[in-house]
Amino acid sequence: MSTLSYKCPSCGAPLTYDGRQQEMTCGSCGNTFDPETIRTVSEIAREDAGHEDMRWQMESGAFSENELEKTRTYSCSSCGAQLFTEETTVATECAFCGSPSVIPAQFTPGTKPEAIIPKIVEGYMKKFKDEKVLLNQKYIRDESKTVADLITDKVSSLGENLIVRRFVRWSLGETTQPQEPAE
Repeated sequence: MSTLSYKCPSCGAPLTYDGRQQEMTCGSCGNTFDPETIRTVSEIAREDAGHEDMRWQMESGAFSENELEKTRTYSCSSCGAQLFTEETTVATECAFCGSPSVIPAQFTPGTKPEAIIPKIVEGYMKKFKDEKVLLNQKYIRDESKTVADLITDKVSSLGENLIVRRFVRWSLGETTQPQEPAE
């Protein structure tokens, strides 16, 4: 008879199954996980394992005149990487560090009134923070709550102060096969 063993996505230690709580528990870091989540993460890791030797086919050569006219180059203020954008791009995200980049040179008096530009930047930064800052993210088991709401609830029920010392950011989503449209 064969057995399955799963490793903790946070620290790599072996997970044990707690039948009473129906969860996988890490004896090393203390994290608990839903078994279905662990199966999904393991499946994704197995699928990704075969992609280390991917080779990208790149065309050598310079940009065409048309491409050069429509392309702008800027430097990321966080990591210094060069950002290549279309001539109409006003806000983008750095492909290397994920930092939001707003390109003020693209705002011209004819395109947006001066009073609206700060609101656009503020909205873009709020969206970025809501997606990237842990406490602003939706809690995965109850999307009506944020992680900050969950911590506040736990503090009030336990009567103890809680501090997030570390976390792991997981990204679930894209599949390797195209999804069929719902009918």
